[in-house]
Amino acid sequence: MKKIVVISAAAVLAASMLSVVVPQASAAPTHEPNVPVTSSSTLSTQAAATTKYWTAARMASAKPIDKVAPKTNPTAAPAQSQGVSVGAPTSVAPSLPKAALPTLVPKLTYTTGAVPRPYTNFPDRLNGKVFFTQGGLNYVCSGTVVNSTNKDMIDTAGHCVSDGVGHFHTNWAFVPAYSSSVRGQQPYGIWPARNLNTMTEWHVYSNLKEDLGYANLQTVSGRHIVNYLGGQGTAWNQFLPTIYEFGYPQAAPYNGFDQRLTVSRVAIQLGARAGGSQGPVVKSSVRAWYLSLPHLWAVDR
Repeated sequence: MKKIVVISAAAVLAASMLSVVVPQASAAPTHEPNVPVTSSSTLSTQAAATTKYWTAARMASAKPIDKVAPKTNPTAAPAQSQGVSVGAPTSVAPSLPKAALPTLVPKLTYTTGAVPRPYTNFPDRLNGKVFFTQGGLNYVCSGTVVNSTNKDMIDTAGHCVSDGVGHFHTNWAFVPAYSSSVRGQQPYGIWPARNLNTMTEWHVYSNLKEDLGYANLQTVSGRHIVNYLGGQGTAWNQFLPTIYEFGYPQAAPYNGFDQRLTVSRVAIQLGARAGGSQGPVVKSSVRAWYLSLPHLWAVDR
């Protein structure tokens, strides 16, 4: 059996291993080889405007960012080799909601195809769509809620938070369980970002090997999203005999309104479909779901 080494973002939550730079959104790209993670400035003052901005019509018309090729940065230095750490199998447990929603028994059996509606089970309701603006145009990706110390973290792709040449996206929001029962429905509301995070190699030089992203969300009505909906666990350095990949692919023959799943032994299937980045790649383990990631990093604040 082939071993896939996966290093969790959540692992960093237990150890302060990374320094973080916090540039202004308009700052010119600069190479920081010793700072692997770059974070956006705080977006708290934009929360109300972002929530108001994302009307149902704008969400429906947003285009998959996967179709947009990263711009070229002519001053880019050669990408640094990041390496992959290998260690003992470890995991951070998923989190069920506290009291806002009933505790539902997680599904244990999934098959490739459309995820049955409504998307109210765990982990279906943790998967959703990411909406944002880049260069005056509206785009969409997929994302998922992950358990973390701050209970506010969303996993997605690097190109879903940054254009790859030093600029973070704007109007960034996450809609869990998008189109759960009705086309375009937002059953759990719109959750604007507090800050965005990605690998410096992606943010500055469009290095696709480092195309990883996270968002920390604002609270909504005083709730942290993990406490409200639950959160995926995270696992690393483990065998993945079966891979479950969720997402909202938008390229034909899909329409971006249906949550879909690919069950396979090889990733990635949906991620290759526009709109599918970066839905979660997960494994199931006795009524619990764990997100698997290829790098050790995160910014949890």
